[in-house]
Amino acid sequence: MVIFARYNSISSYNLVPFKSIIDIFKNGTIYEVIINILGNLFIFMPLEYFFVELFKVKSFPINFMLSFGIILLIELFQYIFKIGVFDIDDLLLCTFGMMLFYVIYTNRKSF
Repeated sequence: MVIFARYNSISSYNLVPFKSIIDIFKNGTIYEVIINILGNLFIFMPLEYFFVELFKVKSFPINFMLSFGIILLIELFQYIFKIGVFDIDDLLLCTFGMMLFYVIYTNRKSF
């Protein structure tokens, strides 16, 4: 989510899983929790819709690899071009959000 923020040349990284998530829940405001946690979960759900409907990618493992790869590229671009923080938690949350959408969307007729 940091890619949408405007900072002057940030180049850092977090490789410890769940570190920033725990920090936000401990020290953050409700606004930070909503923006960071829920934002990362929901921001790439429309992209998953395109994978399923437009590109007809129906396999869960292929969807997972595509989702993970795209989010990894975005996180790497943030680090390389110094426009954000490479955060493993963003990678986990965004990928989880996309896979959650995939499971709900592909099983919607059984609800």
